[in-house]
Amino acid sequence: MKVAISIENLTKKYNELEALKSLSFQVKEGECAGLLGPNGAGKSTTIKILTGQLQPTSGSVKILDIDPIQNPKKVHDFIGYVPDIQSIYDEITVEQNIDIFRRIYREPKERTKEIIHRVDLIDQKKTKAKNLSRGLRQRLLLARTLVHTPKILFLDEPTTGLDPSSTDFICQILEELKRNKVTMLLSTHLMSLAERLCNHIVLLNKGEKKEEGTLSELKGRYGDSQIKVKFLSKGKEEITMIPFNNTFIDELAKIHRESKILSINTNEASLEDIFIRIARGDK
Repeated sequence: MKVAISIENLTKKYNELEALKSLSFQVKEGECAGLLGPNGAGKSTTIKILTGQLQPTSGSVKILDIDPIQNPKKVHDFIGYVPDIQSIYDEITVEQNIDIFRRIYREPKERTKEIIHRVDLIDQKKTKAKNLSRGLRQRLLLARTLVHTPKILFLDEPTTGLDPSSTDFICQILEELKRNKVTMLLSTHLMSLAERLCNHIVLLNKGEKKEEGTLSELKGRYGDSQIKVKFLSKGKEEITMIPFNNTFIDELAKIHRESKILSINTNEASLEDIFIRIARGDK
């Protein structure tokens, strides 16, 4: 599979502050990769360099083998970018906001109508952007980003501050893009969002890559998967947690011999649990 995004030894300094420290990773075409970490980890800095907004101090980046620093116009023709702030034109309507970008990318007139339908802003198309709720403003921001059908999408905290319903709507659109093999790099501090969308994860903290891999690989390395067993012992209901390792069957058999098992459930470590362990330096 072809590499869509390549980062090699990327470093960014602001005077004495090192925002990124020799960061390296790749994203393959069609992947949704998660760039995860707390505030200040270097996620937004990475995306701004990839989209040609910031110059790196050292290192290199390539988007489909093109350097976005040297050739920003060429890269901007096939990427989309959802920033971490809702930078839309407040004094014009939803339809006008989208149509501006439709014309910039020289898309046909009917594309504005198509994208309004896609993000379900039909009833709001004549509404000024300043009068939209935060959730609807985020739909507009995403619509504007998708108007030219980008091959690669950069998403910087796309659901922060949204209610669960708005978050789910945005995720549904991103899941559809994922099925259509659009490459995505998702920056977020929300681990649940990454678990839902990402098949490749890069964990950052203080500008450094701490870990990388699929969710199952990270759980295998760091997760404390356990089995939750509820059982009846001497007429009393009890619960015990058994580590999911080579001896768990023996432990389970012992409980079965001595009591009545009521239920068995897996209790798998979440991505948030894993990240907290990595950030603290736990093994």
